[in-house]
Amino acid sequence: MTPAPPSWGPWSLDSETYVLWLADRRVLGGRAYEVDLERCRTAGEVLDWILQIAGKVWAEEDPRVVTGLVHALDAVLGGQGALCPFGASPRRSRAAIRRCVDAFLREGRRARGALTVQFATERRR
Repeated sequence: MTPAPPSWGPWSLDSETYVLWLADRRVLGGRAYEVDLERCRTAGEVLDWILQIAGKVWAEEDPRVVTGLVHALDAVLGGQGALCPFGASPRRSRAAIRRCVDAFLREGRRARGALTVQFATERRR
């Protein structure tokens, strides 16, 4: 697991499986919950994860759950510029998602601008 910034709350990144994990005993009573980043290929799919988790009773009891998830998805997937530039919703390949996560792990937030350009270029192909 990759150590997460404080803004991610109870979420952490598993860089081998490309999954965001919530494994906070106080939130889930010892169970884990995962968000498969390779299933976050469009803005709609990302929103689906956010709303699915926001509707859980255990997420309503701790605001760090949804807030942290949004911050984690924003950081790892490249933010609005990559997910929904100018309201568009490009579909990214699983390979593109893996490259995005790998770049985040390698370069952190500095990679974000470059990833936005990369995904915009992929969309034009």
